Amino acid sequence: MALSEGQIKQYAEGGGVKCPHCGSPEIEGMSGFECDAGYVDQEVRCGGCGKAWHDVYRLVGISER
Repeated sequence: MALSEGQIKQYAEGGGVKCPHCGSPEIEGMSGFECDAGYVDQEVRCGGCGKAWHDVYRLVGISER
């Protein structure tokens, strides 16, 4: 079953620390990132229910060194 817009929003606003499908905190980002114009994504899997999805990241600022 596909996630609803509300479930996706709740997952993102919660910091992406619990599975959006089952609520388990046993999620793990898989190695590697995919980069494209304006965004980066990473596959994430849940150890609780076995579902997988992609977290999508966007630039929100910079840090000068």
